[in-house]
Amino acid sequence: MSEYIDLVILTNGNVCRAPGFSEIRSGYRVAVQGCTYDVLDAVSVSASEALLTLPKAYGFVRPLKYGEDKQEENADV
Repeated sequence: MSEYIDLVILTNGNVCRAPGFSEIRSGYRVAVQGCTYDVLDAVSVSASEALLTLPKAYGFVRPLKYGEDKQEENADV
């Protein structure tokens, strides 16, 4: 059984590893090397095909969800 790793494609064209962030989607933001970037897409690839030299995302922020009673940003870091 092969292991898979998540890769995130950023809106600036860069790609980074996002291990453990399988729920990351377009519209989220990721923290990479001290900066945050918008996510264009996320894909899972075989670990043997992933470039382990890519920078690693250390957290992500879900899009804002507006409710009737509150406005809140959900961060997973």
